[in-house]
Amino acid sequence: MSSPATHSPPVLTGNRDSATASLWPKSPRLPFTHRALQSLPALLVLAALFGVLAWGQLHHWRIPKFSAWIGEPTSAVDDWCAEHSVPESVCVVCDEAAQKSKGYGWCRVHGITECPYEHPDVPQLEKPLAVAPDRIEQIDAALRLRPRPANNSRCKTHERQIQVATPETLTKLGVSTEPAALVSVVETIEVTGEVTFNQNHTAHLSSRVPGVIWQVQRQIGEAVKPGDVLLLVDAGEVGTAKSEFLKSLGETGLKRRVHDRLAALAGKGSIPGRQVQEAEAAVQESEIRLLAAREALVNLGLPIALETFEKLTIDEASRQLRFLGIPEELIPALQAQSASSSLIPVRSPIEGVLVEHHAVVGEVVDTTTRLCTVADRSQLWVTVDVPQHEARFVKPGQKLLFHSDGGEADFTGSIDWIADSIDPDTRMLKVRAEVRNDARQVKARSFGAGRIVLREDPQAVVVPNEAVHSEGCCTIVFVRHRDFLKPDSLRLFEIRKVRTGVRTATHTELIAGMLPGEVIATQGSEALRVELLKGNLGDGCGCAH
Repeated sequence: MSSPATHSPPVLTGNRDSATASLWPKSPRLPFTHRALQSLPALLVLAALFGVLAWGQLHHWRIPKFSAWIGEPTSAVDDWCAEHSVPESVCVVCDEAAQKSKGYGWCRVHGITECPYEHPDVPQLEKPLAVAPDRIEQIDAALRLRPRPANNSRCKTHERQIQVATPETLTKLGVSTEPAALVSVVETIEVTGEVTFNQNHTAHLSSRVPGVIWQVQRQIGEAVKPGDVLLLVDAGEVGTAKSEFLKSLGETGLKRRVHDRLAALAGKGSIPGRQVQEAEAAVQESEIRLLAAREALVNLGLPIALETFEKLTIDEASRQLRFLGIPEELIPALQAQSASSSLIPVRSPIEGVLVEHHAVVGEVVDTTTRLCTVADRSQLWVTVDVPQHEARFVKPGQKLLFHSDGGEADFTGSIDWIADSIDPDTRMLKVRAEVRNDARQVKARSFGAGRIVLREDPQAVVVPNEAVHSEGCCTIVFVRHRDFLKPDSLRLFEIRKVRTGVRTATHTELIAGMLPGEVIATQGSEALRVELLKGNLGDGCGCAH
């Protein structure tokens, strides 16, 4: 007996077909009739499926609406609308006679259909509510303030109604309702900016003449009043001006006395009149030089009363001129230090605080050297950057709310300056407001964020964000019919066109289209929107494009 043959595993070589042939040997080919008998069960199943589909088409099978899986028939089967899950005898969608009439149509003023402001019976309220004329003016002004989402006047969506079987149906669908509320709304433009000192109440001080810092009287952070001496500068030009004045004062006095004596002699006929005339000319010339010397001192900030000095002797005038312009309380200390007569004070022209100080004793300075800065901290400027696309909405007098980085609270100002051009670097519009800082809660040169107030409405109608839906050509909400909860009434929601305004993280303002107290679908209202879209399949929203 021979041993059984052993087979080695096939080696896969060449292309895939040759390998498969070695692994799976071909079976013998079956006759055609046999293969047809094997396929007969599958053909019978397909024929049965096609038959069922044909039967359903003949009997108008339809995909059930959103509430079909929830609605419970409350009457006989032959009175049940399977498409809308309500008794067919009260189905307003199927019954054309029961459907909502076209109503009042388009309101050109407010950009909505079925305007509740012009037609008090439109709002779904228990009692009609007429809107006061001043309130309508506020609504119109809000719509004109800036572009608002618009509705298509040809859209027919508002003629539709959404019907549910019972109030419990909403609960099963997860749809919540709540009334539209009245709250205070502020419409603003978001901006960023910087706080600076008010330049109309800020003084940058320098010496009137070149010199050397002799003494510093005030330190940075100290409060000062108008006229307070901040520092003293020793300037040779000041000494020269004082000497010129003193010289002119002496010459003028001398020539006046000479003129008086000659005039007396001429009166007696002792001298000719020509000499008197020459003396008068000399007096006028010296007076002119005296006035010029006085003006030089005034220009240096050293005012002088000429009438007072003309009554003094030269020695008395010299002592008065030595510390001219220096406060009396500083003179004893300067005399003890044998201070120069060329000192000139640098005074504060305003009340404020010394916020900058660059003066050092012994430093040589000129008229371009900024020695110190005094600022009134109670009045500040806030300069903000407005995006270019928002620039056209900014007007003088609008309120600016600003919060500096690290600040504790907002502070308020009024816009008093708007740049005439866009900043070439930031492509922003510079806008400035003056703010009060009496409590010193804000620091200059701090950055922050703010809001330019375009509109404040203490009685704005707002709803949750999830209640508002955009249908491409319109913005809508689902308003519950006023009789929704009454026994034996139809459970209807109307589709209301609205115009939106301010939107926050949770709520949306409805400028036009809603009155406070009307009940709308909020959370889960997407289920009603699905029903609306199913009814619009093939027709869009009903707009005549």
